[in-house]
Amino acid sequence: MIKLSIVFIALYFITRLANSQSSWTALGSGMDARVHTVKAMNNNLFAGGEFLSAGNISANRIAKWDGTNWSSLGSGTDSIVLDIEISGDSLFACGDFINAGGVTTNRIAMWYGNSWNALGNGTNGRIRTIFIKDSIIYAGGDFTSAGSITANYIAKWDGNSWSALGSGMNNSVYSIGSIGNDIYAAGLFTSAGGTPANRIAKWDGNSWVPLGSGLNNMVQSIFTSGNLVYAGGNFTMAGGIPANRIAVWNGSNWSPIGNGFNNIVISLEMFNNNLIASGTFTLSGSDTVNRIAKWNGNSWESLGGGMNNIVRNISVWENTIYAGGLFTMAGNTSANYIAKLTDIPTALNGYTEKIYSFQLHQNYPNPFNPSTRISFSLPERSFATLRIYDILGREVAILLNSELNTGNHSVNWDASNYPSGVYFYMFEAGSYTESKRMILLK
Repeated sequence: MIKLSIVFIALYFITRLANSQSSWTALGSGMDARVHTVKAMNNNLFAGGEFLSAGNISANRIAKWDGTNWSSLGSGTDSIVLDIEISGDSLFACGDFINAGGVTTNRIAMWYGNSWNALGNGTNGRIRTIFIKDSIIYAGGDFTSAGSITANYIAKWDGNSWSALGSGMNNSVYSIGSIGNDIYAAGLFTSAGGTPANRIAKWDGNSWVPLGSGLNNMVQSIFTSGNLVYAGGNFTMAGGIPANRIAVWNGSNWSPIGNGFNNIVISLEMFNNNLIASGTFTLSGSDTVNRIAKWNGNSWESLGGGMNNIVRNISVWENTIYAGGLFTMAGNTSANYIAKLTDIPTALNGYTEKIYSFQLHQNYPNPFNPSTRISFSLPERSFATLRIYDILGREVAILLNSELNTGNHSVNWDASNYPSGVYFYMFEAGSYTESKRMILLK
């Protein structure tokens, strides 16, 4: 059995896919100053930041890319845009600005149709992040009041008025997300609702709940997937264990993600079932990753050679990742503060391009609790098997053992009855064999 384990794990490393050969491309001539936020939606990209022009047009701190050209959103804002979110036909922007399109908006505004609109009286301080759930807009930042009410660093807008989430935090909120009906907030704070909560907490609708002992320094970004909360920032400890600037919460415990990074993680996203991190970092362990990296389930990989300066934000639409920041080079491409990368080799559920080869994809989510999805592609009708093995090489489950038609397929594995640990999944179809590693965290 031990011999089988050694052979199996060796096979895993031998059959790992090589890094994508995709490369970064510029979006026209880019901007004239840094980009703080990018948001892709319906084949359009919206960017916000400190710039005054996009391409060759005037665009005060916010602009839209339609795939060919840049355009402005009215007369833009009078100061920095830090975040953008979209809901239906409405775009919401936040930051340091007081006016948007000549309208007094106080740090948050809505673009609808062809004009900017205020959300009540806004806030009395910087809004760093906005998050939309069920038509409710959650805002976090450096403020202590929203509209006419006290709201310490976090508040919500229901379309008519602002309200607080309990007594809020004792310091800034940098990022907001959700799982189910619960709202998660992260930042610089060490208490939430008067309860000790180190830089991250959950609002259950009535009170704030800490996530274990939290993190030992700033959390800049959170990303939720299934029952997992990913956190990135400038911390080196998560739940009392070493975690270099990136970690995952499974509902009970914190875990590091690989070697982490040598500097700050600013933004997190999912791209083709892989976690993507960006920020100021250049290394993961001894591997050069240059400010943007992909977690492949085992280690962090560079994306297209990375950037020559900070990547502040990333956004994904279909098969393309967009990045904005302080960089002027993306890989070997000149790209002024904004760029995109399209992952040509991928073939996931929902894509209909012709399949030319057998492929096994990394499970998603990974790490996971308690279930995950494993996807694969068949270029021809084949008899396929998919087996799960534990770290000792023991077969623990058979997920697939049947003939399938050509196309993209996926199988779910519910590991509710299995212990936490490292598992491997082996896929066989015709003469093709490949295996990958995954982590169950309970």
